[in-house]
Amino acid sequence: MSLSILPSPAWARRYQPPKGDPPKGKFGSNGSRGCSSAPSKSSALSRPTVPEQNHAQTAAAQPSSIPVTLLAPSTHVGRTSVVAPTLAWFVTATDPYRVRISLFILDADQSSELIHELEYIETSSGLVQYTVPADQTTLEDGQRFFVELSIACKPDDDRFSPPFVAEVDVDLPDTALKKALSKAETPSQKAALFAKAGYWFDAVRELLLEANESQSYQKLRTFLKEQAQAGEGEKHSQTLVNIADQLEDTNLKSVVRPLDMNPSPATP
Repeated sequence: MSLSILPSPAWARRYQPPKGDPPKGKFGSNGSRGCSSAPSKSSALSRPTVPEQNHAQTAAAQPSSIPVTLLAPSTHVGRTSVVAPTLAWFVTATDPYRVRISLFILDADQSSELIHELEYIETSSGLVQYTVPADQTTLEDGQRFFVELSIACKPDDDRFSPPFVAEVDVDLPDTALKKALSKAETPSQKAALFAKAGYWFDAVRELLLEANESQSYQKLRTFLKEQAQAGEGEKHSQTLVNIADQLEDTNLKSVVRPLDMNPSPATP
């Protein structure tokens, strides 16, 4: 299949979801909206199993009602082309709270094995980007991993909300895609290539880079809304639309915050 790098105003509609098994468990979270209710106990040793997760609750467009949400597809398992993936999520902070992002895999007996974890203190609303350090991951080509995103209402609290859960497949790019990417000149062109090849997380990564350079989230907003249409009526899709709407807010048009640069550490 030929991969064109010619710009197209409708490129966001060219995203081709990869074929394969759907997510094994229900996608999403308990819809926690920044500590409006008491969180429940959770730890790396007592995580809810993936099938026990609930769908994200419908959120209004206001930041205070948007749950902590990973930018991920819900109707299929998203792919990344690298073993040190970049993840992005939307957070709503009215008061400081603690965020935990965890990556784990399922062993043969379906028990979870934690392979990476980061905690930090959140103090403002908006998009956060995190690239897993290459020296802190054991992910391999062809491996599926799970992402958990949860919050504790106070920075020094160890009680986390039931997490937002998403599944991700690691699938290194083939020769044709590598060649096309080498010819791409802009993040937007790379995003179009990744979208057409079915790489959700890489497309989002490039669109975040494009947003940093242009100081505009326009193309990311278009991408999120186009993909939300595919899950019309699905609650996570509505949340993605609400996030896209928030990116029009001039207060949120700052450069996306990259946690891999200088995160605020969580209180031990």
